Amino acid sequence: MAIQFSEKLKSLPSLDLINEGISILNDEFVPVLDVQIKEGEDSDVRRLKFKWEAVSITDYTLHIQLNFTDAVYISANPDKEVLIVTINNPQIFTATNGLQILKQDREMRRQLVP
Repeated sequence: MAIQFSEKLKSLPSLDLINEGISILNDEFVPVLDVQIKEGEDSDVRRLKFKWEAVSITDYTLHIQLNFTDAVYISANPDKEVLIVTINNPQIFTATNGLQILKQDREMRRQLVP
């Protein structure tokens, strides 16, 4: 999966920070980046297990690898699952102009890239 930024990043955060970093949000410790699946109406939650890892980052793109335990069951039902990516520390994604590229309340929609 790739997340593309509309502006060039000022500096590249380390993959360790993205994969293992902790932020404080509403007085709670949360991961810098979190990836979850919202199951569909007919999904078997036990078969939706996966692990994720940020594998590369460039000035404009963050690549996240998803490894599903039972990949054949992902989106197998008519009511598809939804992948939810939560950025709990948007400050690490700052553009060269100093503005935050991602905001905590921004919803990212799936886009197919040819």
